[in-house]
Amino acid sequence: MGEHLLVFDVGTTAVKTVLFSTEGRVVGKGYCEYPTRSPAPGLSEQDPGEWWRALVNSCREALRGGGSPLAVGLTTQRATVFPADREGNPLHPALTWMDTRTSPSLATLEKRFPMRLVAHRLVWFRENLPEVFARAHLFLTVDAYLTGKLTGNFVSDPVNSSYSLLDTRRVEWSGELSEAFGIPLDRLPPVRPPGTVAGELLPGPARELNLPPGLPVVVGGGDQQCSALGLGAVEPGIVKATTGTGTFVDAVVEEPLLDFYEPSCRMFCLPHAAPGKWCLEAVMPGTGQIYRWFRDELCSREKEEGKRLGVDPYELLNQEAEGAEPGCRGLLLIPLFSYSRGLFLNLSFSHTRAHLIRAILESNGYTIRLFLDLMESLGVPVSELRVDGGGARSPLWRQIQADITGKPVVLTEVVEDASSLGAALLAGKSAGIYRGLEEAVRRTVRVVERKEPREENMRIYEELYPKYQETLIQLASELGL
Repeated sequence: MGEHLLVFDVGTTAVKTVLFSTEGRVVGKGYCEYPTRSPAPGLSEQDPGEWWRALVNSCREALRGGGSPLAVGLTTQRATVFPADREGNPLHPALTWMDTRTSPSLATLEKRFPMRLVAHRLVWFRENLPEVFARAHLFLTVDAYLTGKLTGNFVSDPVNSSYSLLDTRRVEWSGELSEAFGIPLDRLPPVRPPGTVAGELLPGPARELNLPPGLPVVVGGGDQQCSALGLGAVEPGIVKATTGTGTFVDAVVEEPLLDFYEPSCRMFCLPHAAPGKWCLEAVMPGTGQIYRWFRDELCSREKEEGKRLGVDPYELLNQEAEGAEPGCRGLLLIPLFSYSRGLFLNLSFSHTRAHLIRAILESNGYTIRLFLDLMESLGVPVSELRVDGGGARSPLWRQIQADITGKPVVLTEVVEDASSLGAALLAGKSAGIYRGLEEAVRRTVRVVERKEPREENMRIYEELYPKYQETLIQLASELGL
């Protein structure tokens, strides 16, 4: 079967295992979901043991057709953490990035150090479950737990560590943050750069996974940073936009522009999966999830028709949206559904269901433009937009993104596995398959389409964008976002 690279892509709802050829083509894939539990409003927990079970099942599925991996890569959801004993066994369910529990003393810390979600949760454990905190040998993020399960070495990547006590400029644990939060640094796993070997695959896990023992397990990065690498966004000017459950926009910068997170522009500065670079990242949760909500709540006929025809119901909805004109006769969707403030603005009796669908797609484009404008105001160049995620499968959606942003929208061969490919490139470089990440990108990232903005549509969106921008910023300010 030749040489391959195996990647475990551990997301919010499932593990996807992808087997790549060294030329970046998918030759095997497995997928296995796991539950998120909410014992009370605002709480979001997962069982780390279920991550492992899903990883094992998805790996066996991916290898069903054969394959000979040379190395194993890893990319994960971010800002999810739990206390573990010396062997890595959980002492409490993991608190996911969606968890909102807090403590009185965190109010000041959250203002001084916003979005340090892992650090906030460690304080919560110390103040609310002191016995668990005292027993914890390490506090493990998803990546650290899985490198420990695979190799016996609990190692974290810089992106996951950024949500804890990492100095993101120096890419090392911060004594200043440790003192501010009251968390000893010896409770945190070592941080290793992406592309370094965490250890070799142990015999026990190898048997469970149907893999040979001794394979190098390579440190990867956060899902969005690996996605940027997998799309070839490794030089300034190339910005990537992921449209999945939410919208994630990442621009490559050579030097960190922010100290992790800046509330005034609502942006993160995180280490890139390509060592020595950083990503300036902006996030709008729920944008793609709005489309799923619309499909599930209002489109039962399309779901049945799609099942009968063997077609994704989204394709039927996209076809309907093509019948609505750009700008949707002034209809705007403000995508704050995650904060219970989403709304259709300027809705009238002249609007059809096709307008509602297209307004959902256009909302994503307006959001991307808002983020690009902020990035450019900070001096970050934007020459083209590379897209991935479920939304990138739609030609209509890609054209809308180009028309609203005024930037060329570039599609690569790997549409929904860019994060996995980025982790594979790090593993391949470590295994000596590629001399460097530049060569890895040249060999594996293939552009298949470039959509240029259409001037007539740009003029329409140029008139509507200021109202979208004004309304979104006003509502976000009212919510304290």
